[in-house]
Amino acid sequence: CNVKKKIGMFSHHEDILAITEKKTTLLHEGNKIDITMPILDQHGQAIAATGVTLLSVDGKEDNYYMSQAHIIAQELSAKILNSSKPLW
Repeated sequence: CNVKKKIGMFSHHEDILAITEKKTTLLHEGNKIDITMPILDQHGQAIAATGVTLLSVDGKEDNYYMSQAHIIAQELSAKILNSSKPLW
């Protein structure tokens, strides 16, 4: 993925919802779970959207995938906010 080329461009409708409404979207796509969530700055404003794709496992509920994606998004957010220069 060429991150620099994608900066400022929305890929999907769920990216727009993440940025404009701070909405998290979970989609079932075959054997994968695609979760798009906002990355928030220290003031709670959406500064980016991140997509997390997880392999679907029998018996796991959507809440499980949401919690896993939330952990990943928090790590990404912390790295962005603590960086003295853009990561991309």
